[in-house]
Amino acid sequence: MYKNSRLIIALSFLVLVSACSRNNIKPGEIPNLPPVASQNDVGRSLGAVQNKAYKENTILVNSGASFDRVKRIMDRLAVAAGMDSYRYPIFVAENPDPRTANAFIYSGTTVVVYSALINKVRSDEELAAVLAHETGHMLGRHHEDKTEEERAGVVSIVGKVLGYTLGAIAAVGAKDGGVMARRIANGTYQATTIVGQGAFVKSYSRDKEREADSIGLTLMAKAGYDPRAAVGFWRRANQVFGGGASIAFLSTHPSHEDRAQDLESQLDVAFKFYKKPVGKTVDTAQPNLPLKKQTIALK
Repeated sequence: MYKNSRLIIALSFLVLVSACSRNNIKPGEIPNLPPVASQNDVGRSLGAVQNKAYKENTILVNSGASFDRVKRIMDRLAVAAGMDSYRYPIFVAENPDPRTANAFIYSGTTVVVYSALINKVRSDEELAAVLAHETGHMLGRHHEDKTEEERAGVVSIVGKVLGYTLGAIAAVGAKDGGVMARRIANGTYQATTIVGQGAFVKSYSRDKEREADSIGLTLMAKAGYDPRAAVGFWRRANQVFGGGASIAFLSTHPSHEDRAQDLESQLDVAFKFYKKPVGKTVDTAQPNLPLKKQTIALK
C-alpha cells in the first residue's frame, strides 16, 4: 500500500512540475512597456504604500539627497526602458532599522526604497542593480500575474484528493477505528502541500525573480551602469539583508549565490548594451547624506 502511495504522489507531481518553468525572457531582452496606469490605479497604489508605512512607523520622503539619488537612477532606467523619465511616484522610506533594507515597485507604479538599503549599497551601480530588478518586475507585469495563486489552489485540491484516496484505501478492513487511515490522509495532505508549494508554487515565484534579474541586468547596462555590480551585490547580499541562506526549494526567491551565478553567466550579453557614461558623474563612493524631513501626509 505504501509503495502505491508513493507512486500516486510521484505521478501527480510529475504532472504539476511539468508546467513549472515560466522563463520566457531571454538574456538581453526587455519587454515592451506596459500600458500607462490610470490615475485610480496609481491612487490605490499610493494608498497601500501609505498604509504600509503607517503600520511600520516609517516616514515616506520625497525630497533630499537620498531621494534625488533614487530619482536620478530611476529616470536613467526608465529612459533605457523607453520612457522619457519615470512616470510614477517615488519615495524613500526612512526607517533606521537595518532589517527593513528593501525596495519595491508596488503594483507596477509606486517606487519605495528604504533608507536601510540605501545606507548599505556601496555605489550607485549596486543601487541601480536593485532598482533595475524591481523595474524588471514592472516591465514583466508580474504584479498582474495570478498564476501563483492558481497553482496554490491546485496543490491544495491535489493534496486533499490524494489524502482522501489513500485514507479510504487504508480504512478498508482497518481494525483500529480508522485512526491509521486518518493519519495517512493527513500525512499525505501535508507532504503533498509541502512538496507542491516548493516544486509547483514557489518555483513559479522563483522563475519570476530570475526573469526580473535578467531584465534588470540588461536594463542597467543600457542605462550606463556596470552590470558586474549586480553580481557583486548578490554575492554579498547576506550582509545587506541579514541572515543566512534559506532553503531555495521552499523559498519564493532563488538563493543569493544562485542569483549571482545566473547573472554572471549573462554578463557577456549585458555588456553588448553597456556604454560607460561620458562626462562628469556623481561620486558613488561618497557617504549617504542624511534625509531631509519633508514628508507626505499619512492617512
